Amino acid sequence: MNYRISIIALLLSLFINSQMYAQKDCKVLYDGINESYSGSCKKGLAHGKGLAKGIDIYQGNFKKGLPHGQGMYTYSEGDSYSGSWKEGERNGFGT
Repeated sequence: MNYRISIIALLLSLFINSQMYAQKDCKVLYDGINESYSGSCKKGLAHGKGLAKGIDIYQGNFKKGLPHGQGMYTYSEGDSYSGSWKEGERNGFGT
């Protein structure tokens, strides 16, 4: 039983470490939030749900390295926008 738990822990550790390593090569192409990123990645770019930080913070969906879909952008001075994004631009309705 302990042998199985050890193998599961090892496999889980390898999976988590490989995911963390992959994020180092995952880029955000939007100025202000391109210092660190954690989340889904595709072909070296943020793609899917993620959290990007820099001077500002964005949490939400990405497509090809840019905010795209639903997300919340918090500006360094404290203002925020929660709503729809398309190719890195506010799009549609939001608050």
